[in-house]
Amino acid sequence: MTAPTFTPYSSVIINITNANPAVVTTLGNNGFLDGSYVTLFIPYNSMPLLNQQTFLATIINPTRFSIPIDTTNMDAFVLHPLQDAQVIPAGEIAATLKNAVRNQS
Repeated sequence: MTAPTFTPYSSVIINITNANPAVVTTLGNNGFLDGSYVTLFIPYNSMPLLNQQTFLATIINPTRFSIPIDTTNMDAFVLHPLQDAQVIPAGEIAATLKNAVRNQS
């Protein structure tokens, strides 16, 4: 018998604005709701200060959310040719996080 595994739902990041607050755009519907905490995984060549950082997301629409950080003076976000930038759910304020996990057995 194989033990069940937990795989967090991830979304590919296609843009992060140089703004305050920063706006993150994902490739498709990310499933996050207001009150979601998200962790960003950014390849080394693009906005390294955001890599592996967790933020409270404010939802703009199904593919865009803002994070409370000023990125106006950071280098512009650049897509890495070999590794996608990703965002995964890290928690929630209340029981509002939907479609954030995929359990496999």
